[in-house]
Amino acid sequence: MANIFDVAKLAGVSKTTVSRVINNQEPIRLSTRERIVKAMKTLDYSPNYFAKGMRTNKTRTIGIVVPDIANSFYTEMLRGIEDITGSENFMNILCSTNESADRELWYLENLSNRSIDGLIMCTWSKEQENLNYLEKLGQRIPIVFMDYIMKSDPVSYVITDGFNSSRFTTNYLIGIGKKRIAYIRSSSRFSAGYERFLGYKTALMDNNVIMDESIVFEGEYHKNTGYEGAEYFMALSHAPDVIMAASDIMAVGAIQYLKEHGIRIPEDVSVIGYDNMELCTLLDPALSTISQPIRRLGKTAADILIKCISDSTYPKQQIVLENELIIRNSLDPILKGEKIIPIPGNWTMERRN
Repeated sequence: MANIFDVAKLAGVSKTTVSRVINNQEPIRLSTRERIVKAMKTLDYSPNYFAKGMRTNKTRTIGIVVPDIANSFYTEMLRGIEDITGSENFMNILCSTNESADRELWYLENLSNRSIDGLIMCTWSKEQENLNYLEKLGQRIPIVFMDYIMKSDPVSYVITDGFNSSRFTTNYLIGIGKKRIAYIRSSSRFSAGYERFLGYKTALMDNNVIMDESIVFEGEYHKNTGYEGAEYFMALSHAPDVIMAASDIMAVGAIQYLKEHGIRIPEDVSVIGYDNMELCTLLDPALSTISQPIRRLGKTAADILIKCISDSTYPKQQIVLENELIIRNSLDPILKGEKIIPIPGNWTMERRN
């Protein structure tokens, strides 16, 4: 079996130069890099990262924990993470908890035992045992949170402002004459979903509108929740003229119910989602939505994490990316294409705590 010395000999360079190419360190001449890569292929040489990790205390491995990989939000976010980790020669270990607090804790313990260099955490669990474990783990390795912020010591996080985005959008709907705005919300255990619902409630108060609990429907981030929510709303004696959903997947379910029952969108009831997944423009009518820069969320989180891994003195980063309101035909029947409205930032740490 070939080793790094064999590669160096064949390529006519030093072991150090081969090591710099393996670790993607600059500067290396392109011709030299190509010669080393060719030698590695000729000798069928692969770096032994486990052995290297024993020597350097670094495994170039990152853990990623998400609630549900079947949710296309996390699929798109993962693409962004891999844009960065792949270019930096880091391996990813992806763990999908299926929205189970017990499974989340099990994954965290196992990732810790596998000596990962850092963690990107998309937690929804509010179980104190899990939060305590994360706090202890964060003392050993860098962690970047997404859509959740630990309330103890300062942490690195990358988020968007769900509260302000929902508040802005609800105010916009009221401003264009919508009177009865129904809301399909996520379970209260999802912190990001609760922020979106709180923004909706606050916008109603902004406009002296008394909140009607009968036009709020709660469930999981699934299409069935949207379908059942629309069914419930349309059975009311006073049906809504807009259905807002806490995610695009929920909105898809609502649209499915409305179309199956001959309810015109948006002439009878408008629909608006949250996330701006690719499927939004494939629907008929195209789905209006609050657009999150999902791939950029993943790229930013991975970039921060790798910098923290490479430099233990790198300061904690708190990044808030701005969203956009995208108007399409599910809200405006005569609009050609789409209208993009920037949502101004108005984020405060105090509100999340």
